[in-house]
Amino acid sequence: MFTKFVMVNISINYLEVEQQESGGAAASSGGGTQAPGVYVNLTAVGKAFGYEQLVRATAGFSGMNLVKHGRSGGIYCGALENGLPIVVKRINVLASKDARVVELDLFSNGLHERLVPFLGHCLGKENEKFLVYKYVPNGDLYTALQRKPEPEGGVHSLDWIKRLKIATGIVQALYHLHHECSPPLVHRDIQTSSILLDDKFEVRLGSLSEVCPQEEAHHSVIAKLLRMSQSSEQSVSEPPATCAYDVHCLGKVLLELVTGKLGISGSNDAASKCMRRNS
Repeated sequence: MFTKFVMVNISINYLEVEQQESGGAAASSGGGTQAPGVYVNLTAVGKAFGYEQLVRATAGFSGMNLVKHGRSGGIYCGALENGLPIVVKRINVLASKDARVVELDLFSNGLHERLVPFLGHCLGKENEKFLVYKYVPNGDLYTALQRKPEPEGGVHSLDWIKRLKIATGIVQALYHLHHECSPPLVHRDIQTSSILLDDKFEVRLGSLSEVCPQEEAHHSVIAKLLRMSQSSEQSVSEPPATCAYDVHCLGKVLLELVTGKLGISGSNDAASKCMRRNS
């Protein structure tokens, strides 16, 4: 019964926002955040950090400070001289050339309350680039779902009120990318590990290095034909640049959030493979 309640509320929330957008489209045409482009004024995006400053903050990028290995490089926790907790993404330019450009271009249009809190960058080294974010204390949703019940209260760290709040926050984050950016942006990596939670369990969407503009209709058809000509392994290797794919992944996250069954959103199941082939 509660599962149905959560899913219905999320559906209503998304539909209400859709209706607000369509109702005000005529009055706000041309507005919204602009899509990431190729050229970015890097000096205007956040604060410029020194390399040595980040080395001190992360204890020399030590293994003890390593949070995880992301798609574009290692992610480290640390603290600045003033005590502010931070997270540093260490990007290997040779392995992931465009990752920093994608995120900097996105943040150059302004920060959104549902995106990971961006602080600045360090771009001085040739083969390594660094992006700096404010530390989010409750980690990612994948980790939060694994937390054991609290001994004294016996209440799970993610009660149903928090889960509904998180689900609504994910919808709002995707709505921002899909409807408030022009042209629409696609995240392409929606899963529990890319959804961060702040101290109030508000959603801050991370893993933004895969964000790209949605494919136009004729481009989507061409991309589909190209994928059909490739082997089955190649055809599912890259997520499609469509908002529909993000919504499909959102459904998997909601299923994991409601059932508590871990790994659903990160799985490459038959439906996801079909979605990639046919998008």
